[in-house]
Amino acid sequence: MTSIDWSSVFAYGLLFLAALGGGAMNAVAGGGTFLTFPSLTFSGLSLLSANATSTVALWPGTVSSAITLRQQWGAYRNRLTSYLLISLLGGLAGSLLLLRLSSDTLGEVFPYLLLTATLLFAFKSRLEKQQTAERPAPGWLQTLVLLLVSIYGGFFGGGMGIMMMATFSLLGMTDVRNANALKVLLTVVVNGISVVTFIVADVIVWPSALVMIGGAILGGYAGAVYAKRVSPQRLRIIIVSIGLILTVYFFLRA
Repeated sequence: MTSIDWSSVFAYGLLFLAALGGGAMNAVAGGGTFLTFPSLTFSGLSLLSANATSTVALWPGTVSSAITLRQQWGAYRNRLTSYLLISLLGGLAGSLLLLRLSSDTLGEVFPYLLLTATLLFAFKSRLEKQQTAERPAPGWLQTLVLLLVSIYGGFFGGGMGIMMMATFSLLGMTDVRNANALKVLLTVVVNGISVVTFIVADVIVWPSALVMIGGAILGGYAGAVYAKRVSPQRLRIIIVSIGLILTVYFFLRA
């Protein structure tokens, strides 16, 4: 009779719980990456594999959200193709850049990315409430900013949604609900091309990814159901605190 490896069961159980919490956080206030990414590194995965596996784990939940909001995409039908193309190219460039960096370089870069994502999340409300200027930025600047945000998303992803909402202010978008729907769609594109790139590069740890996909889906559903009962501000404080702790940890580790 084959004995059960309880250490593996415990490890996968923790990953499932991290994804469960991450999916719920994304449904309520965002920031699920702050749970899924570090839990994978603590389980022994390299920074590259942890980032790739975390992206795969959270992607199905984003797809589900995008489908739910599909009716609001029509507000941007005239520019939607160009936005999708820019996001696709940026996400591909970011994921390819991630694959080309050495593990030592990643160890030096990731603490700064976590710090950036934490600060973005801390000032999320201010960024998303930015008033649009009387004149939107020139087309070339709009394209450049959206491309840079997409590259960042393909490389790491934490805080990308907040960056996109700030970018949409630059693009001249005033309807927050429609802008949020577009943000979710472009996030699907950026993370989707990253997932494909990571699959081709064979850097995803599938046992962990599959366990976390299940947890993220259940967490996303539970988060959507109980979203009105949770204080987003209180949850944001918790997420920012987690982000700061993890940032310090990875700086010390680097």
